[in-house]
Amino acid sequence: MQIILMPRKLFPEQKTIRQLYIFVMWMSSVCVSAQTGSPNRYAQQAYMVAKVLEKYHYKPQLLNDALSVKLNAEFIKVLDPSGLYFTKADIKKLSEWDTLLDDEIKNQSGNYLEMISELYKKKLKLSDSIITAIASKPLNFAEKDTLNFTKRSVPNYAKDDKALVARWTKWIKYQTLELLYTPKDESADPFSMDPKDVLKNEQEAREKIALRNKRSIMRILEHSDGYSSYMSSQYINKFVTLFDPHTSFFSASEKQEFESSVSTSELSFGFYFKENEKGEIEVIYLTPGGSAWKSNQIHKGDVVLKIKPELGKQIDLTAVSSEEASELMYSFTDNQAEFTIRKASGQIKEIVLIKSKIRSDENVVKSYILNGDKKMGYISLPSFYTEWANSNPLGCANDVAKEIVKLQEENIEGLILDLRYNGGGSVQEAIGLMGLFINEGPL
Repeated sequence: MQIILMPRKLFPEQKTIRQLYIFVMWMSSVCVSAQTGSPNRYAQQAYMVAKVLEKYHYKPQLLNDALSVKLNAEFIKVLDPSGLYFTKADIKKLSEWDTLLDDEIKNQSGNYLEMISELYKKKLKLSDSIITAIASKPLNFAEKDTLNFTKRSVPNYAKDDKALVARWTKWIKYQTLELLYTPKDESADPFSMDPKDVLKNEQEAREKIALRNKRSIMRILEHSDGYSSYMSSQYINKFVTLFDPHTSFFSASEKQEFESSVSTSELSFGFYFKENEKGEIEVIYLTPGGSAWKSNQIHKGDVVLKIKPELGKQIDLTAVSSEEASELMYSFTDNQAEFTIRKASGQIKEIVLIKSKIRSDENVVKSYILNGDKKMGYISLPSFYTEWANSNPLGCANDVAKEIVKLQEENIEGLILDLRYNGGGSVQEAIGLMGLFINEGPL
């Protein structure tokens, strides 16, 4: 197992979020792998993370009842931020654990996580059934109804399952109306639309919204890492964020995604996509030399219908946004997946692709000469990238040094190092970069 703690530095201008590694510690795989998938494994992970934080965090907190109360409350909010799954009776049951989570972690017990995982799974499945029932008949937009949006630190949970049905009904009605009244033309005025004309598409919109909500539930229940792993990762991550908001816990797939985001090469299936007018995932670009390009079976304009990772269940992409589909692909720890696509001719094909290493120009250093009153060098550094798999990596610090030498040969009088869109990366590379300009002293 690998534990990664990193501070996040967010810039207003950045388009993607990357993180800084602050500490990486390798744990013995012997004590973990023997119990893969068991509650004890996740309890052991939580215990080891607590010990790492206690020893290495700049301001460790006491693992006591006060922290336990916070952890229980915050974890419940992570699972159900809008109060669409749990009822007040469920919250009362969960509150019995308020002062026990510190003891759970210290004793490497998985009782709490096992209990809340079972309850949450039950509530997710119930909500899935509620959505199916609501979507099975036309929504009544003729009756007087209200939906209030209020800022609350804790959701106002439904009294019981009956109240939960009413809450879901309101939520789906609101989402359906929002979809119906969203004009396809950006210049169109939604308030000028005729309600009768709008409601002609009520069934299509209702079914699409239902699928979207059901898909959100299935993404948790059928998570590519497994439901138990998803729950433990959420739990441990919420635990570490209580120490400070810039510390996070990575699962194996999240670690892989992070490393890909701050590397000059990444493992990829080799194609990009976007959501088309019909809400489908449409291929828009193939990376030359990538797996999709080499297969000659998938082309621009094809629609991706389903994905099946090599060791996982098939995932239906109906009503899934392009962002969600991208997250799904990044989350796969498998290097092979089967894609069900629809060609422009309407033919349905199943294509197996293997992730291959492709160059990511997004992270590469670029330098220019700026001619003005003074001849200035300009270097753009989008991230503190490195070669994660290499024991002696040559990353951005080495590349910047080369660019500086080139610029000096052009007799520049000054240098601009542009870090505006730099979202982070390897701390070691950042230190190496500063070493180019600072001879000695603490960093």
